[in-house]
Amino acid sequence: MNIVLPLKSMKFPKTNEAGPDFDAWNHENLAQFAKQANERMKAQEEQIEALKMDVRYAMDAYRKAITGR
Repeated sequence: MNIVLPLKSMKFPKTNEAGPDFDAWNHENLAQFAKQANERMKAQEEQIEALKMDVRYAMDAYRKAITGR
């Protein structure tokens, strides 16, 4: 199980607001970037689903504690 830190305590790197200059990238670099981005999105989606389940379990446990069932 992952422990999620509050957003206030997380330090995010400064990013270039305009983003990378994709027009200057060659096809191989763009393909590699897209592949890595897709893999990262899949991993993040799995984390999101795990966190959703954690919230559901926590809510169920809270309801049982409140109602005594």
